[in-house]
Amino acid sequence: MISETHIKLSLLKKDYLVSSISSLLRSLQAAIRESTSSKESTSSKLNININIEKNIYVYIFRFSRESKKDSTLDLENYSKINFDTFINKLLNEIKSNSQKTLWGNSSKSIKKNSSRINIFLSDFYRLGSATIQFENKKIAIENNNIMIS
Repeated sequence: MISETHIKLSLLKKDYLVSSISSLLRSLQAAIRESTSSKESTSSKLNININIEKNIYVYIFRFSRESKKDSTLDLENYSKINFDTFINKLLNEIKSNSQKTLWGNSSKSIKKNSSRINIFLSDFYRLGSATIQFENKKIAIENNNIMIS
């Protein structure tokens, strides 16, 4: 069983370093998992569906579980709560970061004990141009500038 509720990650269709995409996907999965609040998170899995729409790679992340009787987990509600928690933590982290200056970015440095949100954000910025979206919340990086809508 796979939920309909999802997070959408969009990247321009171009060549990327495998390590960049691998790191981005791992850090995104870890950040979403870190945001889960339910003890039932062990019975759910995070799935990815990859598509190409025009000149954009589209990654759709959804929670799934083996069967309906695996737990009492309402998958749609679970997905909505956890994706919403993740995207709100991401927005709060972006808003708490230093603003870009005339001399370039003054972003926080990644420390060994940084939260997974910070690690994902660092990987996300590195792409230069990307979008992550959940419902009506959208975060876009364009030419290394961030836009929130």
